[in-house]
Amino acid sequence: MISTLFRVLDSGFSLLSSLEKRKYRDKLLKLEKEFYIEDNKEISDDSILDNIRMELLLLSNIFNTEAQQQDFKDQ
Repeated sequence: MISTLFRVLDSGFSLLSSLEKRKYRDKLLKLEKEFYIEDNKEISDDSILDNIRMELLLLSNIFNTEAQQQDFKDQ
């Protein structure tokens, strides 16, 4: 499920016309890498995974805000 969210956000950020979209996509890729490294450990640290999930939620909120602003500008 989380891999789907990573893919959806990556696709969404690529569609934005925001000047900061590269920064958001870089952060998303960093989080994805950190998530899979931690998740594939024999004994993963749930607090680290929770922090990554929280940052992913924050990025989702940023995407939502950016998309709404872009939609507003287009109208």
